[in-house]
Amino acid sequence: MIEFVELTVFAVGIVTLLFIRTEKRIYQYIPEAGLFLLAFYFVLGGWFFSIVEGFLLKNLFNHVEHLLYALSNLTLSLWCYRVFLRKEM
Repeated sequence: MIEFVELTVFAVGIVTLLFIRTEKRIYQYIPEAGLFLLAFYFVLGGWFFSIVEGFLLKNLFNHVEHLLYALSNLTLSLWCYRVFLRKEM
């Protein structure tokens, strides 16, 4: 069973993805933009699998969802390190 909140969050994520993909000029303002976007893609994948787990293979897709959230956190941590801490060393 999926929840309305999950669909809403995923829909907002898709709209954000469309904005990011069409407005490529914003990349110049974000240092290490590729790494930052990868973290967003992992979160978006987690939101997708949050919906999929409501239909089939609940345990498997729940694990995939949380794995993607963990990868997003690691990627965002690496982005923060590269942008804010590496320059100070």
